[in-house]
Amino acid sequence: MIRRWVINAIVFVVACLAPLAAARAAGEPFVRVEVETPQPVAVGQQVKINISVFVPNYFLSAPQFPLFDLPGAIVTLPDQGSLNLNDTIGGESFAGIQRTYVITPQQAGALTLPPAHISFTYAATPGQRTDGSVTLPPQAISVRIPPGAEGALLASDLRMTQSLDRDPAGLKTGDTLTRTIVIAASGIQAMMIPPPIFAPVDGVTLYPQQPVLQDESRDRAGLVGATRTDKMVYRFDRSGDYLLPALTVDWFDPVTGKRARASAPEVSAKVAMTAAFKTEIAPDIPVPAEPAPGLTASGWIRLVATAIGVLGITALAAFLFPRCRLAVMAWRDRQRETEAAYFARLREACHGNDRKVVYRALDAWARRAHALSASDWVRQNGSDELRRSFGGLERELFGSTPETQPWQAKPLLSALIASRRTWLRHKNPQARALSALPALNP
Repeated sequence: MIRRWVINAIVFVVACLAPLAAARAAGEPFVRVEVETPQPVAVGQQVKINISVFVPNYFLSAPQFPLFDLPGAIVTLPDQGSLNLNDTIGGESFAGIQRTYVITPQQAGALTLPPAHISFTYAATPGQRTDGSVTLPPQAISVRIPPGAEGALLASDLRMTQSLDRDPAGLKTGDTLTRTIVIAASGIQAMMIPPPIFAPVDGVTLYPQQPVLQDESRDRAGLVGATRTDKMVYRFDRSGDYLLPALTVDWFDPVTGKRARASAPEVSAKVAMTAAFKTEIAPDIPVPAEPAPGLTASGWIRLVATAIGVLGITALAAFLFPRCRLAVMAWRDRQRETEAAYFARLREACHGNDRKVVYRALDAWARRAHALSASDWVRQNGSDELRRSFGGLERELFGSTPETQPWQAKPLLSALIASRRTWLRHKNPQARALSALPALNP
């Protein structure tokens, strides 16, 4: 009984493999997929997949490896060249070309390669050109969140460094201090590195600068790491001793299974009163022993009164000017940090039609509008047209398949203006009450 079961199993396996063996024996092209990274992989971990295309005899053109979409993951095809292979199957020689994809899962679960087509030409018969193509098999990749990695960035290494543009112990009121934070991570893309959280400080105005993201790639290795550089400018409005809080980023190494924290230490600043803020005593006015020739007593009185008036006005101006200047600067700062100011900068970015600049300006405005991100604001308040335009922008920046038409910022801006108008009307109770009133002349 057991022997018959074994024989039936062998017959079934042979019947399943026979068509593939016959195809290869007949000299048909085929594809091999090898997941180089052991499974299951962790969320955020780079997965290397080797895809090899084989043809009988030799290639007449290189295979066109596509950059396909994979929901729940970022797919890249590093520009590191291809690898030439040779194989012999059933006594027949096959030539192969291999490329390596790098896939970074963004969520836990199962990922399956899509049926992407790879086209090429080859010599089925020596000297004759034959068009060919192969389809990727549904290779599965198991993705999980490692225990202890909840809420942490997954990377094989992460470091945080800090630098200041001046000595924080020698500041005066109105001075600025630029704090530069560089986060370097291995095994992930720069867009995956979270921004550091600069906490507000009483008596200090914060001016965040645009971050700089940079990926690092090497031949044959593909993406090896990335850096994120953030700059924060602190302006000290009052004298005193200040403590700029430390910055931290939690990360998890999926290889060692250990959780770690990178940090930049707190900064102590000492701010002295600016000389312009000191109240000075007007000097004594010299009184001549006797009137100068040609001046009467009433003339001297007018001269002394004029001098006192001029000195008083000068002292008052010296006292009020720095305060008025700080008040004007503070008012300008508040205006620059309003939601309307951020939206004006977003308009300017859209006129430039630069996708990356538009995305950064849109994200900065959305955060100023008290949303978690640009996608969060669009999801909660955007119209269908805005969602389509924003989705097109994200596909242009992060998708693996380029859009068929050149991207234009004008449709996105038009949809944003309409959605923002609706959002402001619902946000303002007075405007909402006025809009609910019936028409005066129905």
